[in-house]
Amino acid sequence: MFPLHSGHPNAESILIVTLALVVVAAAIALTRDGWSRVGALAGVALLSAGTRGLIETVGFGGAEWIHLGAHGLELGAIALTALTVYYALFDARTATTVDT
Repeated sequence: MFPLHSGHPNAESILIVTLALVVVAAAIALTRDGWSRVGALAGVALLSAGTRGLIETVGFGGAEWIHLGAHGLELGAIALTALTVYYALFDARTATTVDT
C-alpha cells in the first residue's frame, strides 16, 4: 500500500493524494479576498492543468499510478475552473474609495 494513504491499493491512493493536494491548494487560494481570490484560484487551476498536460506531453502517463494522478489533476483543474468562474462572476467585488 502507498504509505501516504493506507487502506487503498497503490493506484487508488495516488488518485486520492493528488486530489487532496489540489484541495489544499484551493483552500489556501480561498483565504484571499476579491479579485486576488479569483487570480489565486485561476493560478492553481492552471498549475494543475499544466502539470496534467506536461505528464501527457512528456509521456510519463504509462504507469498506472502516474496516469491516475494525472486524472486527479485534471479533475481538480475542472473543479477549480468552475470555482474561479463562480467567484469572478458573483463574488469578486471591485474596491471603490469613498470620499467623506
